[in-house]
Amino acid sequence: MIMLLALPVGVVFWFKLGPAAGFIVMFNYSIVWMKMMSYTQVNSWCRCGQGGVATPTNNNHDKPLVQYPDNITVKDFCYFIAAPTLCYELNYPRTPKIRKIFLLRRTLESIFLVNILLALSQQWLVPTVMGSLEPLQSMDLLMMIQRGLLLALPNHLLWLLLYYFYFHSYLNVLAELLRFGDRSFYKDWWNADSIDTFWRHWNVPVHRWAARHVYYPLLSRGYSTIMSQIAVFLLSAFFHEYLVSIPLRMLRPWAFTAMLSQVPLALLTSLEVMRGQ
Repeated sequence: MIMLLALPVGVVFWFKLGPAAGFIVMFNYSIVWMKMMSYTQVNSWCRCGQGGVATPTNNNHDKPLVQYPDNITVKDFCYFIAAPTLCYELNYPRTPKIRKIFLLRRTLESIFLVNILLALSQQWLVPTVMGSLEPLQSMDLLMMIQRGLLLALPNHLLWLLLYYFYFHSYLNVLAELLRFGDRSFYKDWWNADSIDTFWRHWNVPVHRWAARHVYYPLLSRGYSTIMSQIAVFLLSAFFHEYLVSIPLRMLRPWAFTAMLSQVPLALLTSLEVMRGQ
């Protein structure tokens, strides 16, 4: 597990990968790391007869439910690694067939959005970033603020387009090809009235993984709710820093600090007086 996180760091620094390529490498290794944690933990629960594994429902009318240890096969493991989920189960809900029209729409969306993202980055974001280098070097505060405001709009637009591409178009393509039935990749995070609700809704696969494999196991070991939440945010802060600092080859605690600051912010926005604000 340590090697899964350490190996891509060495590759990025040794081969001096660009930020985009480095981010893709770190992102995929992070996903594999979380999947491996879930795979080993769930099979450990099954082996020890503990709770933690959801009661399966037979949505696959063409075959019976798999029981432990019959699930430990290369085919089952490869399906889990490819599936759009971070939480391992012995049996997943499956769709009866691949919907070709739905698959075509999501595929065309993905292709279109990738090209839009590349075009906006090359024509709008990169020139603005390059124009910001001189004020940063001269430490011209007013110009730095002006460049930051200029970057805000393309950055926000690219973030929303990237979010839609990955969580709606790409994950649905993957799920449709694998006939994966659970399509709950995000909820209405735009209606969140607290930071806690936002983080639970905007990335459902990661939230489920964190709750199942970090938060509830810590609670079962006697840790308090606050301590368990802090542990989740600490792990999240580590991976945010891991995904930002390594591809940029700039070891600064910016992303870590920003993510960890969500803890007091979550406590503040959870107050009754802040609800609906």
